[in-house]
Amino acid sequence: MNNHKDLKVVNQSGSLEAVKIGNEVVERKKTIKHFRDLEVYKMAFKAAMEIFEITKEFPVEERYSIVDQIRRSTRSVCSNISPVK
Repeated sequence: MNNHKDLKVVNQSGSLEAVKIGNEVVERKKTIKHFRDLEVYKMAFKAAMEIFEITKEFPVEERYSIVDQIRRSTRSVCSNISPVK
């Protein structure tokens, strides 16, 4: 039989955020309403924006070859995470 009391953490709207079971706190996973809510999408988008800024400093003669390929590949990651319509 369990002698300890479980602690439940709720937010202001009354939804469950975390539960403490023994010494371990288990957080409730956030509801994903849109693919842009996914951490992997946020990371890919941030990386794409950083790479875009970095490639602005590449030599002009590389603008239409390697820079274009790099930029397209970073956009490809984000677009492959999003759902197909």
